[in-house]
Amino acid sequence: MTIGSGHYAVLAGLLFCIGLAGVTTRRNAPAQLAALGVMFLAPVIAVVGFSQTEGVLKAANTGVAIGLIVFLSLFAQLAVGGGVVALLARRRHSVDLDSVERLEA
Repeated sequence: MTIGSGHYAVLAGLLFCIGLAGVTTRRNAPAQLAALGVMFLAPVIAVVGFSQTEGVLKAANTGVAIGLIVFLSLFAQLAVGGGVVALLARRRHSVDLDSVERLEA
């Protein structure tokens, strides 16, 4: 059995749905950040998988380069989000997002 582009699309869609369910059902900020990370990995898997299965871009590894750039931006976004969560935990003594009405400097 060979792995085609449809398999990558199904895997990316499944990961996106799992991440979306985690973001919508979790109340604390670290769990939502983790679910958001899973959600952001779905297009990376799709791009890299499609580039490996198509003959035109396979030699150039364009999808791998794009996936690496998106992956690095994901880590940058999660680092900033982690800083916001740490600030929230320090100021409010809770990471529950339902208790936050507004953030002040």
